[in-house]
Amino acid sequence: RVYDGNSIAQSIKNLILTNYNEVPFSPWIGANLTALLFEPVSPMIEDAIENNIRDAITKHEPRAIVSDLKVSYNEAHNSYDVWMSFNAIGLDRPVTVNFVLKRVR
Repeated sequence: RVYDGNSIAQSIKNLILTNYNEVPFSPWIGANLTALLFEPVSPMIEDAIENNIRDAITKHEPRAIVSDLKVSYNEAHNSYDVWMSFNAIGLDRPVTVNFVLKRVR
C-alpha cells in the first residue's frame, strides 16, 4: 500500500503517462505526451511537455500544487528527464518525483 505523498506521486505519474482517449468515457484525462516524444528535440518541445504536465495536474489532480517542474533532454538515452516538486494538501513538506519519458516504437 502507498500512503500520503507517495500515493499522490503515483497518481501524478499515472496521469502523466496516460494519453487522451485511453480512459473510457473520459477522453480528456491525461497529458498526451506520446505525440511530443516523437518530435525533433528542441527547447519548444521541452516547454510543451512541461506545459502539458502542468495542465494535466492542475485539471485532474486537486491534491497537488506543482511548485517546481523541470524537463530536460537526455541525449545519451534519447529520453526526457522530468523532475517535479509539488506541495500536497495536508503535508508539511514538498514531495519530489523523478521519472523518465522515453518513446517506445
